[in-house]
Amino acid sequence: MELMDRITVEPGKCGGRPCIRGFRFRVSDRLELIAAGATNEEILADYDILEIEDISASVMYAARMLDHTCLPPRRSGTIALAPRRKLPDLSSDCEDGRKLD
Repeated sequence: MELMDRITVEPGKCGGRPCIRGFRFRVSDRLELIAAGATNEEILADYDILEIEDISASVMYAARMLDHTCLPPRRSGTIALAPRRKLPDLSSDCEDGRKLD
C-alpha cells in the first residue's frame, strides 16, 4: 500500500475530513496528538488499529496540503494560491468506526 493510499475521504463521514485507512480516525486527530507531544509509540499503544505508516501518512498529507506558493496580492487585495504539485485523489470510501466529530 502506497503511503498516501492510507488517507481516505468520503463526503458525509467525519464531515468529509481526511481519515486513516477508511476508519473514522481523522488525520487532524493524529496531528493534534503529535503537536501535543505524543510519541509514535504512545499513539500506537493507545490506538491499536493504527500502524506506524498511518502516522507518517498523516504528516505527509498535511505537508502536501500546505505546500503551495503565495503569489503577491491582486488588485482586489486577495492573495492567490497556486498549487505546486497535483495532490492524489483521496475520494475512496471510509469504513464504519467510532465517530470522532
